[in-house]
Amino acid sequence: MKILSILAFAALLASPSLSLADENERTLTVRGSAVHDAAPDIVIVTVAVETMAAGAKESASLNASSSGDVIKAVRALMRATDSVETSSFSVFPVYDYDKGRREVLRGFRTVNQIKLTSSVPSSAGELLDAAMGAGANRVVEVKFDVKDLTPACEGLIKTAAGRAASQAKAASNAFGAVLGEVKSIVPSCAREMEGPVRLYAAEMKAASTPIEPGAVRLRADVEAVYLLGKGL
Repeated sequence: MKILSILAFAALLASPSLSLADENERTLTVRGSAVHDAAPDIVIVTVAVETMAAGAKESASLNASSSGDVIKAVRALMRATDSVETSSFSVFPVYDYDKGRREVLRGFRTVNQIKLTSSVPSSAGELLDAAMGAGANRVVEVKFDVKDLTPACEGLIKTAAGRAASQAKAASNAFGAVLGEVKSIVPSCAREMEGPVRLYAAEMKAASTPIEPGAVRLRADVEAVYLLGKGL
């Protein structure tokens, strides 16, 4: 009996599904999806400049000098429409512990994360090399993306909706139901998240850093609710 109960519960979760919204309304819910691997048209490179000094002011001053060098170096490789911005900035004390486990101030660390957005995805390695050569000492992430998802998503949603409609026809025919009007449609389209490329200073000692742009996977889902007639 327990196995039969589990199977019955699993069947209720399957899509498409018939339901009774109220005593006079029967509905059929279907879901369709579609995916597409789009070629990226931008790359986002985030690097960090970290400096350490005895005082907060000195640490921040050293960081400002190094950060300026990094920005100048990468700007020379980027288009006028590309962007360079600070994504985060912090100055904080760094402590050690003496033999008595008491905190001892070592100095102050300043971290400036610089975000580069380039319209040339293949330039990722060149930008990294320039940034590290000019003073950046940590790579936060390298991420490829599509600037405008609208054209691709419109096509994907259309495909997903067509699949949902096909499911509705097949399911209603199989159950002998009369497929009525569409009560509601809920479309969605987004990137399927993937982990960014992460590199560290130890990996940046080579003469050049080859980074190949990967595809950006987009996924569209459409959920539709149909009204059913009395043919069931």
